[in-house]
Amino acid sequence: MLKFLSQKEKELLDTAESFEELLEIALAVLGRMPKPIVQVCGPITTGGRGSAEENIKFFRAAAKLLLQKGHNVFGQMIFHDSMIRIMENKYSGDAYCMPILDIFYKGVFTSGHVSEAIFLPDWQSSKGACWERDAVLEHNIVIRDFPEEWLVEINID
Repeated sequence: MLKFLSQKEKELLDTAESFEELLEIALAVLGRMPKPIVQVCGPITTGGRGSAEENIKFFRAAAKLLLQKGHNVFGQMIFHDSMIRIMENKYSGDAYCMPILDIFYKGVFTSGHVSEAIFLPDWQSSKGACWERDAVLEHNIVIRDFPEEWLVEINID
């Protein structure tokens, strides 16, 4: 997905101060991506494999496998470091940073660019992934569980 991100947008990721700014970059990238676009949904900060670090490794590996299988994947992990920085600067006292969902992900889902959401195993254990499931249903985005037979192909580096 990095090939759809301009140099200016890469620089903006380092200086963005709000989820609205990140959403603007995401929508520009989504607009340049070939359709149909799928988005991986699953545990990152809560649930899943027990830690954000392990969840992120699995998440990235699953997205990479989907790319290898020919899917156009919206790689939201390129926004992760910026999201963490914004969350720590603006929302550090919040138990769970709902603005990530209510601003960034809601904006992505309402844009009409994403046509399918592929949910990783244990998505039910994640507050964010449960929210995403409801949001994609609301926006008539196709929901699919990550194929069980592909799990053995995930290579966590």
